[in-house]
Amino acid sequence: MLPTTTMLDIRPAAAADVPALQRVIAAAFGQYRATLPPDFFDVYLDDLLAVAGRIEAAEVLVAVARGEIVGSVTFYADGNGLGMGWPPRRS
Repeated sequence: MLPTTTMLDIRPAAAADVPALQRVIAAAFGQYRATLPPDFFDVYLDDLLAVAGRIEAAEVLVAVARGEIVGSVTFYADGNGLGMGWPPRRS
């Protein structure tokens, strides 16, 4: 855990960030492996780790502390094309 005084830089993700993003995502969600059914968890984690595709389709930001990626967020400006039933510009 980072000290509360650590400064974060927020910037757009780049393709070169994918391996670090996958490590952060796997570490953050790994705690659920023990509580979710394995078939569900494996598919869910695979989807989360497919960050390279999200960089192309959405706005992916990374949080960087002391030169290391420590978090990320994905924003879909219009999730209508995701096939989840969202109305245009409402995701």
